Amino acid sequence: MKYNFRIIESKDTLKGDIILSPLLEIENSQRYGWFFSDELNNLSTDIEYVAVIVDNLEKLVDCKLEFYNDFGYEVYVIECNQKEALVKNIYEEDKVEAIIPIIDIYTLMKDWLFFLIDFKAKEKI
Repeated sequence: MKYNFRIIESKDTLKGDIILSPLLEIENSQRYGWFFSDELNNLSTDIEYVAVIVDNLEKLVDCKLEFYNDFGYEVYVIECNQKEALVKNIYEEDKVEAIIPIIDIYTLMKDWLFFLIDFKAKEKI
């Protein structure tokens, strides 16, 4: 899984302020479900939740947890075991849209968490 992070600028049309937002871009993201990258980008507003996700994924990777299925935002629930993550579309009767190796989803989410923490720290300066 290839991905990168960047900061995008937008303008508040009412106040005229420039708004900076973190963005996760996943190469060929539709491979993982049409809304997969949107789903993960929506998590950017809740760093604490992303930290909980990373903590549980780490427990899976370390074989301290067998399953973790409380991961998602709106369209998908991502059910994980020690080997893989199933990306399920809750609006289509839990249709599995992708199967991702657990180490890939763990690495992605850990990197996303570190990027978000860094972004928030710089935002306060």
